[in-house]
Amino acid sequence: MPHMIENSIEIWIDQDILNVVFHKETLSFEDADSAIKRRIEMVKGQSFLFFSDARKIKNVSREARTRMAQKDSTTGVIAAAILINSKTHRIMYNFFMKIYKPDANSKIFTDKDKALEWLYQQKKIQS
Repeated sequence: MPHMIENSIEIWIDQDILNVVFHKETLSFEDADSAIKRRIEMVKGQSFLFFSDARKIKNVSREARTRMAQKDSTTGVIAAAILINSKTHRIMYNFFMKIYKPDANSKIFTDKDKALEWLYQQKKIQS
């Protein structure tokens, strides 16, 4: 069952995938911090594939980007697939990943099925 964080972020575990869906256009430090802390609580020391639906996000604050670059942002994450829907998103996320180099293998997608397929391939590689 999804857990809502301040009516703006849904987070839940379904089978082997920890899912996060953002329902707002601007991601603040508080949003990023709450989502990371809740995810860490939910995984309870285990590791999961991570799927993030970020299609509604249009702006990420500098503070949120800094928070998402901290070491604990990938705690419990085997690999991360981020669903986007625009060229602007692609540029933004590629830039973020090159600058901050997340510990977990991460990739952006515009097709949810391809994102999930890639996640399951990552799990096989990690096994």
